[in-house]
This record gives sequence, structure tokens and C-alpha cells, in this order.
Amino acid sequence: VRWLNRVDLEEAMLDVRVTQRVGRPALEVYEAWADPEQMSGYFISRGSGRLKAGETVTWTWDDYGGVQLDIDVEVAEPGERLVFIWAASGQPAWVEVTFEDLGDGTTEVTVVESSWADDAQGIDRYGRQLQGWVDMLACLKAWLEYEGLNLRQTPVGSYDLSGERIMRASPASLYDAFTTGWDRWFAVPGSLVRGGELYTFDG
Repeated sequence: VRWLNRVDLEEAMLDVRVTQRVGRPALEVYEAWADPEQMSGYFISRGSGRLKAGETVTWTWDDYGGVQLDIDVEVAEPGERLVFIWAASGQPAWVEVTFEDLGDGTTEVTVVESSWADDAQGIDRYGRQLQGWVDMLACLKAWLEYEGLNLRQTPVGSYDLSGERIMRASPASLYDAFTTGWDRWFAVPGSLVRGGELYTFDG
């Protein structure tokens, strides 16, 4: 999918933007993305290699029937930024992930995925990707802040949208996450750019 270029993307109208604050330094959060061993603990089942600029890696999800996606890495700046192209929505899209060090041991992670046409199919793709990135950032936050808590741990083939999940964590840690630690992992859903206007959705 390297034929995709930024000019093509800027002509589209729907962009996903999701932001989450993670209680870890920027380089540590970056490594949780770039290192396939870490990423397999909260997002993918396995990756074929580390995210490096100019390389293509493959991510696999066994819990989705072995689905595989090629990730064409354009930019990999440790502790700062990742840019890659993938086709998770059914068409190639540009993903930019930035890691802003807030200076207090925490990091603001922002994911922008673009773009889709402003039509019924584009809106459907936008919605699915928005939900996916909200989920992914919540899982990343839980993984780093709750010592390897995996929110995505489910039996193969059992995932649905009911919100019911099997989590690999002790009852005490889950109770803490849902009572005293709610604001540490719940992601702000993001925003929608449509027709030149910015619409935000607060969690």
C-alpha cells in the first residue's frame, strides 16, 4: 500500500482523533507500541517485528480468526512519533501516533487516522475505527499502569459488542480499576472532522 500518499488522504473528509493520558514516561509508552512482545500483551496476538521506519511488519489477531494486517512504517521516532499505513478499515489509511511528554512522568498519546469519504460507507468505517482506537488506548493504559492487565483477554471467537469480557487480572485489581482508578484508564472517545468543522465527544 505504499502508493498511498498524503495528498490523497487530505482530499478525504473524515478523520479519527483519539487522545489518552498514560501514567508512564513517553519513551516507555512508545516502546509498548514499537515492541511486538509488549504489544502482544494488550492489542495484538503477535507481530512479525519491531516498528522501524521503511519496514513492513505483520500484526496478527488470533482472537479474530487469525486476521493479519500489514503495517507499512513511514516514521519511527522513539518517544515522539510513529506513522504507518494499514488497511484495518477495508481501505488504506494513514495513522499518526504522537507521544507528548507532560513532564510529570505521564504522556499524552494521540492517534489520528485518516481519511474516509463523507458518505455512508466512510462514516461506517470512521465509526468502527474510532471505537477500535478508544479500545486500544484503554488497553494500552491498563497494560502499563496496572502491571500487565490485559483488557482484551477473551476466549477465541467469543468477542461481541455486549461489553462482557474475561480479564486476566485478580478481582481486587479489577475492583480498584473500576472504583478508585476509573480516571486512569477510561479514554475520551475523540473527535470527528466533517465538512471542515471539528466535533468533539467527551467521555
